[in-house]
Amino acid sequence: MSDDEDKILAEFLQQRGHTEDEIAKITRRLAEHDAESMRESIFDSIAGGTFNLDDIIKQALDGE
Repeated sequence: MSDDEDKILAEFLQQRGHTEDEIAKITRRLAEHDAESMRESIFDSIAGGTFNLDDIIKQALDGE
């Protein structure tokens, strides 16, 4: 999420009565959910043949 999106989300949550601590917890959980969704999408793309895992492997190992 961008800084602007973070601010918009925080303002929205404040308007709903959430505390700063709650907003931080919600933001962390949203980031976790986003990462989980991204990972699931990548595996779906690999299975569907639209994502080239070999390129990612090569990029990761070339940096060693």
